[in-house]
Amino acid sequence: EIDWNMVSAISTSVGAVATTGACIIALWQTRLANKKEARVTVLEDSVFVDSCGEIQDDIVYIGLCITNIGNKAVIVKNAGFSISGDKLYYSVIPHFCSDGNNVAFSEHVVAPEQSIAFFFAKERLLEQVKEKNKKGRKVSFFFSDTSGKKYSAKSLRIELL
Repeated sequence: EIDWNMVSAISTSVGAVATTGACIIALWQTRLANKKEARVTVLEDSVFVDSCGEIQDDIVYIGLCITNIGNKAVIVKNAGFSISGDKLYYSVIPHFCSDGNNVAFSEHVVAPEQSIAFFFAKERLLEQVKEKNKKGRKVSFFFSDTSGKKYSAKSLRIELL
């Protein structure tokens, strides 16, 4: 004979465990729902190709590529470089535009799953790095968002200068 009280107790226990698991998963997902996360890569020795397919190699650039891998927009507030051992971050305020003029760095919104790249004239950027890096230490490029979080990437070739 089936003990229906036992079946009821077991099914209630299984339902309680399933409900607890669902609550834990729901809380875990909401914790990650608005996460800012970005990846930074350094594009070294970059040249531009114009819309006609002509290589514009008279100026070589270093690019700072920012990819939003989170699920919340990241607002790029500042970009620059830091030197290992120093607690200072050096901003690269003026950057080189295609028309040859310097412009002030302004905030840029990077939507989820979107990338943005900032290019700096290599020669001018290296002058700034060498001026601050007298001891030849490793150089990291960074950007900071509006919350103050800094994301960085090491540059292999600039370490050798």
